[in-house]
Amino acid sequence: FRSHSDLLTAEKTCALASMLDTGFACPSGDIDAAYRLAMLYDEHTWGAYNSISEPFSELARSQWTVKSGFAYEAREESRHLADQGLAALASHIPAAGPHTLAVVNPLSHARTDAVRTQLPPTLAALKGAFVLSDVRTGARVPFQIARDGTLLFIAKDIPAFGYAVYRASPDS
Repeated sequence: FRSHSDLLTAEKTCALASMLDTGFACPSGDIDAAYRLAMLYDEHTWGAYNSISEPFSELARSQWTVKSGFAYEAREESRHLADQGLAALASHIPAAGPHTLAVVNPLSHARTDAVRTQLPPTLAALKGAFVLSDVRTGARVPFQIARDGTLLFIAKDIPAFGYAVYRASPDS
């Protein structure tokens, strides 16, 4: 499921980035190849004839190894392509100073959703002694820092095919 979702994100963000930057080449061949990998895994009739009656047989296990390999490869490619599209698109978002985070919505409708991202070392060193604010409104945004050092917050009303920028400022 995540592979398909990430490939849709890659398609949309790469298309938007290529509209903003004629020098950016959308990796459509790579996206097509990743879709093919995902579809090879999704094919429900593909597998060993004895996968139900003898699921631990050498044939069933070897067929599963091949089939699951398609899913793992599709997952890695889809992540890479989504990251590539988001990075290309993010390079066109005006920076709002240090310690900013752009939240991109690749959907065709406005969205409010949870955001989870790794804190950069300079913010992690503050151990939560900072204020997170929505640059659009200046409003403070409640957040949590998980044990693994990730920042969690709710990004509200991100426009369709749009973004919002959040800024972390030292708490004074």
